[in-house]
Amino acid sequence: MDMSSSSRAAVTTPGQVSMIKGGWATEGDIAFLPPDDPFPLGRLRINGGSASPKGLSFSTGIIEFDVLISSKGPSIGPTFDFRVRDAGTADSFYARPSHDCPAAVDCLQYAPITHGLMMWDAFRRYQHQAPILLDSWNHFKFVISRTRMNVYVNRSLAPDLIVGRLEGDATTGALRLADGGVYANFTVTPGKTEGLPDEPSPNPLDQDPNILRQWQVSQPVVWPTVRDHALNALVGRNVTYTDMPSAQSSWQTIHVERAGLLNLSRAYGLQTIGPEVSLTWLKSNITADSSLTKRVRIGWLDEIWVFVNGKKVYSDRNLWDIAGAKKKPDGRLGLDNGSFGLPLRKGLNQIAIAVDDNVSDEQNHHFGWGVVMRVDDLDQIHLAALSHQGDPIKTFQKS
Repeated sequence: MDMSSSSRAAVTTPGQVSMIKGGWATEGDIAFLPPDDPFPLGRLRINGGSASPKGLSFSTGIIEFDVLISSKGPSIGPTFDFRVRDAGTADSFYARPSHDCPAAVDCLQYAPITHGLMMWDAFRRYQHQAPILLDSWNHFKFVISRTRMNVYVNRSLAPDLIVGRLEGDATTGALRLADGGVYANFTVTPGKTEGLPDEPSPNPLDQDPNILRQWQVSQPVVWPTVRDHALNALVGRNVTYTDMPSAQSSWQTIHVERAGLLNLSRAYGLQTIGPEVSLTWLKSNITADSSLTKRVRIGWLDEIWVFVNGKKVYSDRNLWDIAGAKKKPDGRLGLDNGSFGLPLRKGLNQIAIAVDDNVSDEQNHHFGWGVVMRVDDLDQIHLAALSHQGDPIKTFQKS
């Protein structure tokens, strides 16, 4: 499906988009149903695959459509992607339809697709219940500003899903429907946002001084896996401090994103295909006024090893589909994934983290990859910071 900018024209006037074969680029099992009295512009049935209206480039505005959702359909769908720049870049909304949707917190979900990775497990805050009806037509309305989105289901007066910051990498692009359902009445109203601000909504963690924000990151490497017979799954081979690249290797400064996330998916994207694992290292420092231990909370995807001054102090897994290795909440990234004591000596302390993107599902799907780390209190300690000139973080030399 051609998503290049040269193949699309900007949407400048509102109107319904006819669901006829010549007007859509399709992949997979797609059927165009002929127009009739209830649906004069046709219908589009997607049994598996995707369809994108030709000649449309969307940035901000309102998108609406109706979709018939079957109780016998797939567990995910309908799916609506926007600002689709290429196969690996988009903002993605999808539903998980069920009879429990009015009470299920994961009924509606949003996630960015960046560098080929669907980061659903890194953005758990973007989900909500909704009044979806099975074996019936449902109306969806998306109000999209420069950085925010409100989603309304079945003409709700208040948004059923609020996305305070769109996390995708593109500001304009194609539109795409996917997964199970019969679609109709697809309408695009460009530029109209019903007063939805262009600036992102505030997030408390953005100003939290206890988040470790300044890090250096190594280039990722392919890391061996071994079978864990207790988990019946492939896991990353154990990491030791001597595996960390030397100080003379290629290290780059990386800054946290919204809510303190070190987003390795955005930094490196999909590095390996199939069951292979990519692993990278992060390092920062903390200066302590005396020898002490601080409690830290940490969130990560997917396997992690933490070292302080060369000694391992923590390691764990967060594999969403392995019962014995799935952290609260539901194998997704959050500061409640884990907690441990961080032993610090007086003076400068190096914090080093190895983290991999282990894929544990049978389909070998790689998803989000990242870390967030927070110290419970800052008494007698000072977190690493860059100068205004952006000088590299001071780091220990490996012995």
